[in-house]
Amino acid sequence: MPLAGSYLWEWFFDLSNMRQEADKRISVADYDAWSRLTGRGMKPFEFKILKAMDEAYISSFRGEIRDNQARIDRHNEAAARMRGR
Repeated sequence: MPLAGSYLWEWFFDLSNMRQEADKRISVADYDAWSRLTGRGMKPFEFKILKAMDEAYISSFRGEIRDNQARIDRHNEAAARMRGR
């Protein structure tokens, strides 16, 4: 992201802290409330960028969960095979 847009990272981290659950998208209501409560008038292009950032975050987060679960499953399967010997 260009330096001129670095403020969007700050906004995203602020908004991200409003999540009720780590794997849930930031709701439109949360964007609206955050904008009103902070006095930061969000322009449509900023909203669109923040939504894209959130989508990338959620996709990455869920991918990590799947990868970790697959590792746990492989470990459990290997442990079960070792016990069966």
